Amino acid sequence: MAHARPSVPQGHGELLVQPPYADWASIAEANRAAAAAWDARIGGLPAAELRALARREACDAAASFSARIGVPVAAADPAGLLVMTGHQPELYHPGVWVKDFLLQRLADDTGATAIDLVVDSDGFDTVAAVFPCMRPEAARCRATLAVAAPGACYGCTPAPDAAQAAAFRAAGADALGTLPTPALARH
Repeated sequence: MAHARPSVPQGHGELLVQPPYADWASIAEANRAAAAAWDARIGGLPAAELRALARREACDAAASFSARIGVPVAAADPAGLLVMTGHQPELYHPGVWVKDFLLQRLADDTGATAIDLVVDSDGFDTVAAVFPCMRPEAARCRATLAVAAPGACYGCTPAPDAAQAAAFRAAGADALGTLPTPALARH
């Protein structure tokens, strides 16, 4: 099957989304219909029964987590359309943010339940960002948000406190402020 080569966005605010967002709802519905037709047995249980159990558990876990962090969510319908995405629990590049925002939009547009999973929660050394800077030559400046304890994973490390977050933001703003392009400091 031949695919057309996507064109790279050229302007401010343009996105490259594959498959196009306009197709997401129909793809999700087609996937739901295909999964509903599964007739295999796994461990002696029908796949449909295991699928229903997994969907209920995922919706319950997502609602419980959201409640713990103070995020209000609508009641999920485990039998309804369920859409998910995920990423490693590290600083997101813009493409991951776009994916998350479009997932929520899809849920809003279709009445689906949206769940964003944390995947690959392996060990780490630091959570940091690298910024271009002029010190006085062009360089890469680094701002650290969190440092792991030896052998700790993302999920076992406390979230940065307000002071750590403020210091991280200030370090990034300082690095970007050295550049001759003042517009960067506004973002």
